[in-house]
Amino acid sequence: MARAYLRAELTRLDADGLMPEPEHDSPWIDRERLWRRRRPGRDAGAELAKKLEALLPTRWTGPASYPGAEEIVEALLRGYVAALTVETFGFAPFDPDRRRDWKPTGPGKAIDEFVELIEHPEQTWRVMRLVLDVDSRAVHGRSIHDVRLCSVRGLMETISPELPEGARAADAVPSAMRGSKEPRTFLIVDRPGRDGWIVAFDTRPHMVHASLALRLVTAGTSVDVLELYGQPRLVHAGGPSAQAVDYESAAHYRRVGVVEPDQLAGIEAIAGQICALDARAKDKLPPAMLVAANRFLRSHRAATWSDVVIDIAIALEAALSTGEKDEITLRMKTRAANLLARPGDPPATIFADVGELLRIRGKVAHGELIPQKRWQDLYAARGLDQVMVEDRLAVLFDRWRDLVRRSILARLLLDEAGIWRIGSAPAGGVDEALIDPARRRDWRRAIRRRAIELGIPTAIDRPPPLRDTLHEPYSDAMEH
Repeated sequence: MARAYLRAELTRLDADGLMPEPEHDSPWIDRERLWRRRRPGRDAGAELAKKLEALLPTRWTGPASYPGAEEIVEALLRGYVAALTVETFGFAPFDPDRRRDWKPTGPGKAIDEFVELIEHPEQTWRVMRLVLDVDSRAVHGRSIHDVRLCSVRGLMETISPELPEGARAADAVPSAMRGSKEPRTFLIVDRPGRDGWIVAFDTRPHMVHASLALRLVTAGTSVDVLELYGQPRLVHAGGPSAQAVDYESAAHYRRVGVVEPDQLAGIEAIAGQICALDARAKDKLPPAMLVAANRFLRSHRAATWSDVVIDIAIALEAALSTGEKDEITLRMKTRAANLLARPGDPPATIFADVGELLRIRGKVAHGELIPQKRWQDLYAARGLDQVMVEDRLAVLFDRWRDLVRRSILARLLLDEAGIWRIGSAPAGGVDEALIDPARRRDWRRAIRRRAIELGIPTAIDRPPPLRDTLHEPYSDAMEH
């Protein structure tokens, strides 16, 4: 029945000039064009759908009724036509003689998927999230937090094998959402369900935990820009869908976070801690550490400079706070200086940088103007002479944002060590512990020791400088 339908429909599509032309058209026939050619009494798809409804009346009622018979028949036709078009394209440019004698492999695979879609309304859905400035080539195909890492080399060429028709959906999203020549990574999750939107909605927090853990460990200037979801099969009803998540920064100064195999255990552990915090927040107010993590994520998004300052400052305060309201600026400066000091990044420098951040934040929060000379002094003190103001701000904010990143990591590692539990203060208080040289040394050693145990010893260090990707792209040869 299905074979006869496909034979007849291919002839009609060819006669109507609707068959995609290899190398020129998308292999996926537009649904609207299929609907426009429908004629009462001549719609073979509707006839096949009625036969299916008569053969399996209970399949099309109740919660299992979607996708309906007509949607599944349409999916069969579109999937088979796409398969034929791609198969034809494989021969046409390279071997004209072989193309002339080529015979299609037949509709067997498409029909098998068609039958499976009828028999099992709950299908596997694939959710894909594109993260910029993450180089996962060394761990391509590996997983963290049940999320598979897929290194991007050619955006559309990466999407197509993972999600049929996904490249077409992604193409409708503005090009500014896709990144440029820097390495990128797809985070991919497969889950069963009947509704792709619900599966994507339920999966999203889990993917954000993995993305956040990657940022914390690799220190990349990462941002999630694109989300796709659909069924990873040729014969699929509805979808795929694509949507923009966040805009990438306009600054050209960036840092690609490189994921190495020995870091995966550490990234997994960090993601697991964040996931546990998120689960705790479902029943009560979120812990301050979750506020810090969310604001840290927000600070990577394209926004006005004042919003970025507020996000970074709130994140830092939430990461290092124990709830006291008195002398918060001094507490933040001393805690950051005492906990985050590393070779090449002494306490005095951290103390001063946190102070500058909180002073700027205070002026922004109270609506005060910041004189141009104040900005010039900040840039001069750090040797920032980039031509574009956005790039100077990017470098300045990156330093402040990195102190937040390391503060969050320090708190997570101290929590695991049982020294400073998230949601409570240690016996005797934080500041009392940090002014004691012996206890301060013990806290720093605990942070380093746990980072080493997790395989992420450099995550707590100050990262390499940002790179001017306008004049020194990460790769001119990589095709994206």
